[in-house]
Amino acid sequence: MSAFSDKSFNASNYSKFRPTYPKTFYDALIKYHLEENLKEGAGKLDTLVDVGCGPGEAFLPLVSRFDRIIGTDLSQVMVDQAQVNFDIESKANETSGKGEFHVASSDDMKSVVNDGEVDIVLAAQCAHWFDRDGWFDEMFRILKPNGTLAYLGYVDPIFVGYPKANEIYEEMVYVTGNYLGPYWEQPGRSKLRNLLRDLNDKLLQDDRFYDTKVTYLRPDIEETPSALTIEQTMTLENYFAYGRTWSSSHKWMQAHPDTPIENQPFTIFYNRLNKAYGWTMDTKVKIAFRTVYTFARRIPK
Repeated sequence: MSAFSDKSFNASNYSKFRPTYPKTFYDALIKYHLEENLKEGAGKLDTLVDVGCGPGEAFLPLVSRFDRIIGTDLSQVMVDQAQVNFDIESKANETSGKGEFHVASSDDMKSVVNDGEVDIVLAAQCAHWFDRDGWFDEMFRILKPNGTLAYLGYVDPIFVGYPKANEIYEEMVYVTGNYLGPYWEQPGRSKLRNLLRDLNDKLLQDDRFYDTKVTYLRPDIEETPSALTIEQTMTLENYFAYGRTWSSSHKWMQAHPDTPIENQPFTIFYNRLNKAYGWTMDTKVKIAFRTVYTFARRIPK
C-alpha cells in the first residue's frame, strides 16, 4: 500500500493502464441495491462512497447515477488524480452531481462522512489492505439502513489459452526471488490471491449485515467465462505498461534504480514470451483475471 502513497508513483499511468470493470458489475450492483430499497420507498441514489478510490476507475461509470460521490484514499497522489478524473467525466456527461475527495483511512472517516448518510459503499481492489474489523465498524456507521456494502478484488492476469505464458508469469511475478516476488507487500497480496476469503468469511458471520452474496470467478480453471469476468485484449506493450503499475514493480525499481533496461524484470519477461511464442510488443493477447465480488446490506436498524 505504501507504494501508492509515494509521491513518485505515477497515478496517471495507474489510471490509464489498469483494467476497467464490466458494465454487468454496475448493473448487478444497482439492481441489488434497489431490490430491497424500492420496497422501502428509498430507491433514490443520493450518496456513493468509494473507499480506497485510487484515481477513480471504479466510481467513474457511476458519476451520472449519484447526486454526490465521496472518494477516500490514503494517497494524496491518488486523491488528486481522482478529482481530475471526476471533473473530466462530469463535464463529458454534463452531470450536476458533486464530487469530493479526501485523504482518509478506511476505518476512520468521521471527518468526511456523517452517520447513516450513504446509500452505497464501494471498495474496488483495496479491501485486502484494510483493518477488517475497523472497516466493518465504520461501514456500519456510515451506511443508511439497508444501504449496500460492495467490494471486489481481481488478481493475476491469466493469458487465455497460453498455459506456458502463465507459467512464465508465475515465475517472474512470484517464484523467482530476483524479480518481483519479494517486493509484494504482505499480507495484502496473499489475501488478494486468496480472493478475500478471510474478509468474506468474517462478513458472513457479522449480524450487522445481511443478504450477503459472494461471487468467485476463476478463468484459469473455468471453461465458460462469466458475464462478470474482468477481461481485456491488449498489446503486449500495454500489458507490460500495466505491469509497471504494480506496487511490486514500483518497489523493485526503487531498489534497483541503476539496473540497465535489458536486465529489468519486464524485459526478461518479454524475452521469455518472445522465445516461447514469437510474440512481439505489438502482439495482441487476451487476459482474464481471477475475481471476487461481494455485496451485503446493512441491517435496517
